[in-house]
Amino acid sequence: MSEKTIYDTLSQAEYERHAEESYLKMSDGSQLKILRTYAKEETSNGHTIFVIPAFGSIILGWDELLIEAMQDFDVVYFESREKGSSKLVKKAKMDMEIYSEDMKETIRQLKLEENKLITLASSSSVPIIGYTIAYKNLQPKLTVLVGPIMKIPIPTIIRLMALFLPTFFVNLIRKLSFIWIKRKRTATPEQAAKYIRAGKEADPKKWKRGLGYFGTATYEKIYPLIDTKVLVIDESEDKMHETEITREIASLIPNAELIDLKTNKNTHSKPIVDTIREFIQRSKT
Repeated sequence: MSEKTIYDTLSQAEYERHAEESYLKMSDGSQLKILRTYAKEETSNGHTIFVIPAFGSIILGWDELLIEAMQDFDVVYFESREKGSSKLVKKAKMDMEIYSEDMKETIRQLKLEENKLITLASSSSVPIIGYTIAYKNLQPKLTVLVGPIMKIPIPTIIRLMALFLPTFFVNLIRKLSFIWIKRKRTATPEQAAKYIRAGKEADPKKWKRGLGYFGTATYEKIYPLIDTKVLVIDESEDKMHETEITREIASLIPNAELIDLKTNKNTHSKPIVDTIREFIQRSKT
């Protein structure tokens, strides 16, 4: 087996082998990719989990959660317009308004019932769901916010480099990074495959345009306007996570419940799905 084939095989998520892939046309003519599965009739709980991964997040990081959730939930995995999979029209907008419209349009086209809908976001995708609920009258049964943010934590020097370096230079750095990752002896093939796929799916042109808006925006005014039931998920043992911000955001949302799942691993696998299941059971009583 060739090196390319090895990495391509390892970089496929198990969920992708089960899911239906489709592209939905948005109001501006751009097309966005979704992956969708349906729970078996005998195990279905009648609810849909709608996942919006963070900017730069790839499906390999969500695979365990998706595989667990598809046992009794219908699942929609939504790839927003900065992802490499999107097919954008020329001069496509990359601001909060269009991201929110994309989410609403996707829910409408898929004919998802809001009273049976669980929306789930993490990090930089949290404000998108928050904005959509606050300003677009989306009323899901439950919203799950993992590691919510006040602003995207991008160091100023990186943001400026991304905005002002020519795209061809960014692409050159990306290709050299692939070579380095493959030759790095301390990385397992599985780790390398994940990093390589993340790099391949990062589109420099889309990121440059998106950072022009999202790289400077702040979101503290959105959270008090969310008027649906929310689970705010903390990762208090994760060194990359700012638990103080998570707890502050939970305090700003009127109908929020703060749950600490301790680790990033738990928020991307079975424990968070079990947390959602427990909420559904509680809501029946």
